Amino acid sequence: MLSSVLASGCEENYFDYFLYYGYSESGKKGTTESIGLNLVFKPPKLPWLKANLSASYLWKTWEDNISGTDLIYQNRGIADASVSASIDFTELLNPRMDPLDLRPHFLLSVGTSLPTGSENASYGQGRYRIPAAYQLGLGEAVPYVSLSYFQNFGDGGFSTIASITESARMEENSVGYQKPSSLSWLAGVRYSLTETWSTAVFAAIGGSHTFSPERDRMQILDPFLGPINVPFDVPDSKADTITWNIGFTFKPWNQKRWALGVSFVFPAHTSIKDDSLAMKWAGALGVCYSF
Repeated sequence: MLSSVLASGCEENYFDYFLYYGYSESGKKGTTESIGLNLVFKPPKLPWLKANLSASYLWKTWEDNISGTDLIYQNRGIADASVSASIDFTELLNPRMDPLDLRPHFLLSVGTSLPTGSENASYGQGRYRIPAAYQLGLGEAVPYVSLSYFQNFGDGGFSTIASITESARMEENSVGYQKPSSLSWLAGVRYSLTETWSTAVFAAIGGSHTFSPERDRMQILDPFLGPINVPFDVPDSKADTITWNIGFTFKPWNQKRWALGVSFVFPAHTSIKDDSLAMKWAGALGVCYSF
């Protein structure tokens, strides 16, 4: 939500970038930190088309129990990147004529993740397997499709945003993990508090649904066959979640090319029974610049 609001507040130039820092907590000792960059290109002769490239660097920390001893582990590195292209059908079929754009915009985005993150199969000198939730990469490209809507009202100080995204089920990666297909959605509003400083607040509700459990593999020692890999469903991984997202954006000195923003996410509902997987809260701080 934060990236969508900031991107819509920047001036319409050929390139936008959104740089952010994110932090989230889950369970008793689980935390995730990230530094990410989204780069958006808008071809000058095709105002209805946008191309997006995103990448991030992650720090994941979690607690595990090995032989009755609670140990803290950390996995860090480059996560999976993603590429996508979006078509604004409103701009394609009815090009903008009025400087104050109050048209409802409908967009179709198609993209895929890129397996640039590491698939850490084990930790502790190769003796223990990293839980799938704390791996930095999936090892497979995961395609997705998204439908979005946004519209400004009145003098442009009030706007609405909505989106729904479907991601496909990937093949089993090289360390035996298989991500399920999922459906995510978000709906929110933005209201401008001041015109001079372009300060605005926003609020949204979002959620996700997985259609099947995550799949992983574990190695067991069979008395006749020796070491064999056995697939299994990851416990408590098939979950429906609903979250609240609130935040604000501002443009100091009435800037047009760049904007700052901060947002906080809190769980409203989750069906995850494992406290070590359930999110407690998350926050993000970002800046958007158009050039």
